[in-house]
Amino acid sequence: MNPTITHITLDEVRNGFQKGFYCCMSGVCKRQFQSDMWIKIHEEVGSIGLLARGDKGIVAQTIFLPKKYARWIGLPTGLGRPEEFSSTMSISCLLVQGWCRNEGIASKMIEATIDFSRKHGFRRIEACVDSRPPSDAFQWLPSFSPFRKFGFVVDDSRVAWEFWSESRMCHLDL
Repeated sequence: MNPTITHITLDEVRNGFQKGFYCCMSGVCKRQFQSDMWIKIHEEVGSIGLLARGDKGIVAQTIFLPKKYARWIGLPTGLGRPEEFSSTMSISCLLVQGWCRNEGIASKMIEATIDFSRKHGFRRIEACVDSRPPSDAFQWLPSFSPFRKFGFVVDDSRVAWEFWSESRMCHLDL
């Protein structure tokens, strides 16, 4: 499979993605606070993430946002000084459909996120990951494995999500 990777459009932010595709933005249109925030991020940064489309529709997605917004809505982030919040991109979601995993799609999504972040002046990227191998990783939390390929480093000093003991933050300095 060789999906086409595109940025999420402002129309998709406002109206959602294809029906039947689970996303952390599902139902956002019903919550005005979040809907307005995603629109603001899209207008400020130029994107909120990527979609990978194949013959059967959306096969993967990643959502990213500046760390200042991630902290604002309570997503896990790495430690850092407040002045770094605007220069750090947070990957809040990386989801690849189960039937098309192990085909390099996650790596393509991460690489495109790195390229986008560099071009837009971000100096660091953070992501919440499952520190275990992909076969053991929690279904809704990406494995660290594809991030390692690009030089991301795991912070083993604390968990990212308190309810998931294998969750960790990883980062890449650009």
